[in-house]
Amino acid sequence: MTDRKILKFLWVLGLVLLFPTLLKKPIKEHLIIFLLSSFFNTPLDNYLVSKDRLEYPVRLKNERKFTKGSFLYDSILCPLITVWYYQSTRKIKKLSEIILKTFLFTTPQVVLEALMERFTRTIKYKKGWKWYHSFIGIFLIKLYIRGFVGLINLISNAQHSSEKAKGTH
Repeated sequence: MTDRKILKFLWVLGLVLLFPTLLKKPIKEHLIIFLLSSFFNTPLDNYLVSKDRLEYPVRLKNERKFTKGSFLYDSILCPLITVWYYQSTRKIKKLSEIILKTFLFTTPQVVLEALMERFTRTIKYKKGWKWYHSFIGIFLIKLYIRGFVGLINLISNAQHSSEKAKGTH
């Protein structure tokens, strides 16, 4: 399969999975997570490309208009995976279990990236960039987003409880 065909397949896959993922309850949380993931990924990827750490030699035609990085990965695929990660950790309270799930979601994502780096021209590591740099970044961003949305939910629940106690809605 050519690199462009791989990218087209991933676009179709991402778009097919986008709506069922985002429209699953709680929709508001899923949209926030999706957008936060894209918000962190895009500038970080652009920075890494501008510092000549990463390169995307083969991209789809219109993608270059949006970003120096990979619009497909930064704004569709990684945010989808982050929403799935959140869905699987949403009810978990123990930090050790959250960290384990983060590891379990980050590992295949980085393995796939490393395989694509090795066998395609869709991504290239440069200037000492290694798979473990990607692992650390993806892992920390997932944890941060999970913690941030958890904090928002905690504050929201406290406000809701306080309003109920006062008799206002």
